[in-house]
Amino acid sequence: MDDLWEFNKDNSEFVKVTPANSPPSARHSYAATTYNGKLYIFGGVGANGSVLNDAWSYDPATRAWTQLSQQGQLPEARYQHTAVSIGDFIYIFGGFTQGGGLTLDYAYRFDPLTGTWLERGSAFASRAGHSAVVYNDKMYIWGGQTYGNVLFNSMRMYDPQTNSWPTVSQLSGTLPVSRTLQSTASADDKIYIFQGRSAGNPEFGDAFMCSLFDYLCVQMAAVYGAQQGAAAAYQDGTGGSQASAAAVTRTRILLFGGLRDGQALSTQLIYDPLFSQRLYLPVMMRNPP
Repeated sequence: MDDLWEFNKDNSEFVKVTPANSPPSARHSYAATTYNGKLYIFGGVGANGSVLNDAWSYDPATRAWTQLSQQGQLPEARYQHTAVSIGDFIYIFGGFTQGGGLTLDYAYRFDPLTGTWLERGSAFASRAGHSAVVYNDKMYIWGGQTYGNVLFNSMRMYDPQTNSWPTVSQLSGTLPVSRTLQSTASADDKIYIFQGRSAGNPEFGDAFMCSLFDYLCVQMAAVYGAQQGAAAAYQDGTGGSQASAAAVTRTRILLFGGLRDGQALSTQLIYDPLFSQRLYLPVMMRNPP
């Protein structure tokens, strides 16, 4: 799809945005991040199944899309990769190439001011369908898959200052099982891992909180108030999903959409880190896509 929606966190309402100019071509499995008040997207899979390597920015102040001029060491076309913003640069990592037969194992740095790409060297291992968050100006990678549908539940860290992948402590406590296409968000020194899938299994309906300070993980409980049946469905996996969008708004983490049994969803979930280990769902949102 090539539509764009805006979520108002004050009244929990979705509004479809009418861009001031032509948007990027329809796509999925692209990487997105924000920098200096703008949205940046990279790559993905186009409507005809081709894998893309274009880059775009969206300015909410003008409602205008801009296709970015790229130079330097351009990344290969890819999908199911990640993008994060650290300092003055955007970093992308991993992903699949055309046909899904190759996962990529190196990071690239993008300068939004000049449109220049710089390859930053090979990583610990190739990954796609993983998660990436930023903490203390470092990029943390969790989960995903590599060749032969091998899945991970480990964490690695990239330090852009030294262009290195230092070893981090192993996670402890109640860990998520290995998975791909999970949804992830970070707040303070915590990373929150939601849902996802593994080979031969239905989508997960669980949620975890892992500390980036002491690397301890706990599983969060779903709370519905009066809707206990829905909570049970989420916890036993029948209400799970993969590839949902996640965003942090004020003190809340919102999840939207995704896939379940190959069908696109418009469901919403909410988590408030102030009440740790509790996941509140569903969320009453107005005019969802």
